[in-house]
Amino acid sequence: PPHSKNMKLKPIISNQTLINPLSLADLKTRSISFFGQGEFALTDNLFVTLGGRYTKDKKEIAFLVTDPASGLPDFFMDKATRPDLAKKTFNLYSARAEINWRPTSRMTVYASYNRGTKGGGFGLPGFLPVRAETIPFKAEVLHSYEFGQKWTSDDGRIRLNTSFFYYNYKDYQGFSFQDLIGSILNQDAVVKGVEAEISLRPTKGLTFDVTAAGLDTRVKDVQLPGGRIVDRDLPLSPSFSGTASARYEFAVLGDHVGAIQMNVTHSGASSLTLLGAETEQEGAYTFGDLRVSLGSGDESWEASVFVKNLWNERYRVFAFDESSLGTIAQAYNRPRTIGVTFRHRLF
Repeated sequence: PPHSKNMKLKPIISNQTLINPLSLADLKTRSISFFGQGEFALTDNLFVTLGGRYTKDKKEIAFLVTDPASGLPDFFMDKATRPDLAKKTFNLYSARAEINWRPTSRMTVYASYNRGTKGGGFGLPGFLPVRAETIPFKAEVLHSYEFGQKWTSDDGRIRLNTSFFYYNYKDYQGFSFQDLIGSILNQDAVVKGVEAEISLRPTKGLTFDVTAAGLDTRVKDVQLPGGRIVDRDLPLSPSFSGTASARYEFAVLGDHVGAIQMNVTHSGASSLTLLGAETEQEGAYTFGDLRVSLGSGDESWEASVFVKNLWNERYRVFAFDESSLGTIAQAYNRPRTIGVTFRHRLF
């Protein structure tokens, strides 16, 4: 078929079956951006940060799908055939405002607002039939509000950081796959969360760190394959997650430093996709990593032995319900991995 000048179509899928046709695409992006940020001292212990960014994206797509059963083009669009869908301009505005109050040299209290953006684009399907109106998706806008504090004890042995945040997404970009059509949906979403981090150094060389996070997420008005409209959790966003680590450093043979470190990470149950089918739900899991190292006192070299996923925990990092094709695509985490590293600083 005819296509736009200077647009070179390149294969993105090459699998000769009726459901995976030969697809060719070319995407052109032109982007320009201006940004600036400044910090201002209102008093000796009160500071304000202000910043902003403007980005203009111009994107143009040429997309061809050939039906391998007939060898003929099944679908084609570019700026000449579908100018309303194949050529898009996105004007993106980001902003930042933060105030920091330092009542003591060991404590900071802050509040911030951020307006973040993620440009829109084109989600190209790999299955027939192609619905042209599902290809472009809109830009995502995030309004983020955060309040927190950072505190360190006078002797430096205790550090405590806490934060509370609220995210309001306009046109959140979430992937949906139904009726053999994959597309990027624009849905509004809300995230409420709290995070806490504490670090303890009870004695020389020994450090304990614990972090924890709680989330309450909601993506609004998601349409399920059966047509029902429901709210869904944000993918890969467990209601609770946390990490605990212990590290002990000690002198070895005079000026050498040895260290033993153990990390344990826990993740609560979460959905692996936006649609959240039963087969795409992953339960809670916990894994640990161990590392033993020896290095020079001046940090010029270090050798270590590590074990990742110490007790060989098994959990999925990806799942995709393709029951309409008689299968479920899924991928698991890496199994227990043992290795060695050596680092040497030349300068």
